[in-house]
Amino acid sequence: MTFSMFLRCRKKQPLITNPMKIKVILFSLLFALSLSTQAQDGTYDPSFNQGAGFAGFVYTLKVLPNGKILVGGDFDLYNNISAPNLVRLNPDGALDNTFSTGTGFNNDVYAVAVQPDGKIIVAGGFTEYNGQSALRVLRLLPDGIMDPSFNTANGADDRVHGILLQADGKIILYGYFDQYNSQSFKGIVRLNADGTIDTTFNTGTGADNEVLTGVLQADGKIVIGGYFTHFDGAEQNRIARLNPDGSLDASFDTGTGADEEIRALGLQTDGKLLVGGFLNSFNGTPVPRIARLQPNGSLDASFNPGTGTQGVIYDFLMLDGDYSFATGQFPSYNGYPHSGIVRLAPDGSLDSSFNPGDGLYGSMQVGVANALQADGKLITGGLFTAYDSNPVGSIVRITNSILNTPHEGPLQDKTIVLYPNPVTSLLHIENPGHSALRSITIFDMMGRRVYNTNLNPFAPNSIDLTALMAGSYLCILTDGHSVWERKFLKN
Repeated sequence: MTFSMFLRCRKKQPLITNPMKIKVILFSLLFALSLSTQAQDGTYDPSFNQGAGFAGFVYTLKVLPNGKILVGGDFDLYNNISAPNLVRLNPDGALDNTFSTGTGFNNDVYAVAVQPDGKIIVAGGFTEYNGQSALRVLRLLPDGIMDPSFNTANGADDRVHGILLQADGKIILYGYFDQYNSQSFKGIVRLNADGTIDTTFNTGTGADNEVLTGVLQADGKIVIGGYFTHFDGAEQNRIARLNPDGSLDASFDTGTGADEEIRALGLQTDGKLLVGGFLNSFNGTPVPRIARLQPNGSLDASFNPGTGTQGVIYDFLMLDGDYSFATGQFPSYNGYPHSGIVRLAPDGSLDSSFNPGDGLYGSMQVGVANALQADGKLITGGLFTAYDSNPVGSIVRITNSILNTPHEGPLQDKTIVLYPNPVTSLLHIENPGHSALRSITIFDMMGRRVYNTNLNPFAPNSIDLTALMAGSYLCILTDGHSVWERKFLKN
């Protein structure tokens, strides 16, 4: 087991005129109103059929467009069935036996990402998969068989912690490696869709230490955080932003940066950035293991976490309205008991409408990975044996009513049309760009999901909305990677 590798001990251990504030307040009021008719968020969901759960550590979770759940980590068993470090679960938590990994991975899986065609990129500390050489990164076919067309050659010479998929199909890997395919790439590299190195991505001398977390901005820039103190020779204390070509973005000025390592990053819709980890100060200003940065890298003084945590945050999951989940290893948030999991309001304060009870419990009681299902329920993984006094095995499903609706990016096709609009019964989807659409989800103006169905990616689609109440709706269509937003009226 390599818990110490991932969670190792450190050597140091009035009148409102702002439109964004008005939007946040309106969202908060609407959300509070919707809660009055719903069960308490944060409740343990016993219908998630995990049985004994995982015998080990969950590091990564990914909910697929069909609702199934990929789970990777450092474990041997799931519900007492052999499952070496990667499994796929059905939406109800039961093991998906159609996903065949054979003898699986010989070491930890830290990250998974799914391409639009359903193929799965896996990264971690492993060197073999099902008896075949696979140096810390590989691609699987949707059924779990290794994809021989993905050309990783010699792969990475050390751990790969994360994967970011760009809209153009290129793949960013980050971690603790010095070389990729026997070429010098320190901490970060970009691959073409076929696994070969993208030589247009030039990071110079790269990061001088471990890159542990990363987010991709809509403009193609990449923010990374970790242990490093320099990037391409320039002082960058544990955080940096790169241009789309891999060069350091000098306009992102963090001053002296973080005093200790950064473990989690979360990107808000306004471009501000949540930062979590072991940090006690940022650019010389005390922070309680959590902070928010302006888009230019400066500390955002309007962020109000109070006393924050006395532990460490390992993951942020961003939600609609810039709410967020923060999970990690901590006993409380701003003085309120919340073991390992909190939901934060947009200003950083504790969202008290999410009540996890006793929270995560166990010898380490740490939450590392989070994902939302289509109905908004939260899946959390890590290393814990109970949630709110309910026995679980390092994974749990929790009630939650705030979604994380994707937002349309600048590289996406604009030609998808819904008609007629207004609609009375059948809503037709015109797709002249022939995007391989996978699903459609409809939300009312309160942000509640009112309709969801899978689509045939290779045929015209129509959906019957006769039962929908009259009103305005937001429609989200996805091909599993890109997202299109359309609004319509129902008569």
